[in-house]
Amino acid sequence: DSYGRVDVKVGVAYGTQPRKVHELLMQCAANHPHVLEHPAPLVLFNDFGADSLAFELRCYIGEVKHKLSIASDLRYQIEQIFRDENIEIPFPQRVVRLVSDNTVASTG
Repeated sequence: DSYGRVDVKVGVAYGTQPRKVHELLMQCAANHPHVLEHPAPLVLFNDFGADSLAFELRCYIGEVKHKLSIASDLRYQIEQIFRDENIEIPFPQRVVRLVSDNTVASTG
């Protein structure tokens, strides 16, 4: 057997319905021709992160040599379905405050 597992992590904005995310991730797995039905794909709600709700899609595949391309395909599908459903994939945002020092150094 050369089957393996693909894990795809994704974060969504706070305020997104976790059950909807679960449903959409499972749909992406079901739509991919190389994702096995058994063992069944699994969606985990991993964490309340600093910037997002953290999820992970775990899928089993028949050929481990295709792991990277299948993971990439799944990410493209996830991005598109989230865009279609108006689910935001947030990025960390930081506030940077610049303080200006208007004093001039004297050279004597």
